[in-house]
Amino acid sequence: MSDDRTDRIQELLSDALALPREQRAGYLEENCQSQSVRTEVESLLEHFEAADGVAFLSSIALVSAQTEIQGLSEEQIGSVLGDFKIIREIGRGGMGVVYLAEEIPLQRQVALKVLPRGAAFLARGVDRFQREARAAAKLRHPAIVPVYRFGESQGVHFIASQYVDGVNLGEWLSQKRRALDLDDSADTASDRAASSRDATSIESSSRGLGESARMSVTDVKQAAEIIATIGEALEYAHERKIVHRDV
Repeated sequence: MSDDRTDRIQELLSDALALPREQRAGYLEENCQSQSVRTEVESLLEHFEAADGVAFLSSIALVSAQTEIQGLSEEQIGSVLGDFKIIREIGRGGMGVVYLAEEIPLQRQVALKVLPRGAAFLARGVDRFQREARAAAKLRHPAIVPVYRFGESQGVHFIASQYVDGVNLGEWLSQKRRALDLDDSADTASDRAASSRDATSIESSSRGLGESARMSVTDVKQAAEIIATIGEALEYAHERKIVHRDV
């Protein structure tokens, strides 16, 4: 999406949201000549209106998904933002960019989620970001990271949460997929070589690789426990009228 197109969508969306709902269609009809741009703006408006009364944990994604997610500049890595020293980027998505940071007064590491540049253009977007922080801060569940604080510094809006070190679920799944791919490749190579090599030797070698590469009973059990834990956490949030739109 070009910068001009993105700017136009942002301008129209901002202006439309400032109007009463019954006036928005007329405003777009009069001020938007491009049907494709109008369709995108109307889609965003529908999402914003549907979100009223419910705290969505990724509501800012409705705006930022239309643009390239831009976090802090390279010069800001290693610098201080409010009470936080930015260490490195650890994740990103439609919601924003997450950094590993040190909370200087308490000398602890935190996950600092930054509202993406391009989403902060809308005052309502900042409001929803703050509402997300407040909603998440009310949750107390062992599978949901606690929110420490919400704030703004140097024009950057952020949410500070607990930092959990280790491999995330996506990385764990990728490791297992790579292991299974490696095992499948080894099995194919063994089949091709079986006609010209000692079959017993090949079977022994392949079995040794398979035992280390294939998902074990322990892996399957762990995967089931992870799914159950996620389900319990989502149910806990849903009971409190909080929905995570990315799940």
